[in-house]
Amino acid sequence: MAMSAATAIDIGARVLDRHESELVDQAMTAVSARSPADASILAAMITELAATSELLDRQRPLRRPTALGGEARDEQTLIEHLCTLDGLSGDLALPLKATLSRTYLLTKINFLRGFVKATGAICDMPHCVRMNHDLREELAQSIYTLLAEELFLALLRKPDVTRRTKQRAADQLITIWDDAALEIDDFAPLLESAWHARNRINAAYGTLLGTTE
Repeated sequence: MAMSAATAIDIGARVLDRHESELVDQAMTAVSARSPADASILAAMITELAATSELLDRQRPLRRPTALGGEARDEQTLIEHLCTLDGLSGDLALPLKATLSRTYLLTKINFLRGFVKATGAICDMPHCVRMNHDLREELAQSIYTLLAEELFLALLRKPDVTRRTKQRAADQLITIWDDAALEIDDFAPLLESAWHARNRINAAYGTLLGTTE
């Protein structure tokens, strides 16, 4: 079942950037023509991604002040809290929106892996070779974004990192968690270039290359 143009536009506006939306629409058209069963699975994955995005969008912006139990919470208190993270707290010490943001990114990675797999099966069609390559690039960028987030979290959890560095890492993480559209080239292009140059990451999520560098 091919994704309609209206659906593609709607999904693109709510979930994907313009290039991703156009690429997914082209891929759906190509896969639908060759394998309706695969297209049906991809359509379901689009729905799952949109649902995850909607759940994330309902969360309060992390920089917006609030209060609970008489305790004020704002951007600065969150930064200070993040600076106290240790290696044992895991995700339990993170704001719910942070966890949902990471879930969204993992869902998007799985979503793009599905499109890479489906278009890879029809690469006998000339235009699909380029499409598959572009989808792999989008997949790699999403994985790099998750790796960068893990790197910032690692900085927060290291006891020998300076307070100023931790504050900057925490501030960057808040920005990432508050905007699901942000990707690594928006906030750490040099880091993306370094990882991309090594060219060892794969669609199976690899071994989290670079998280200890």
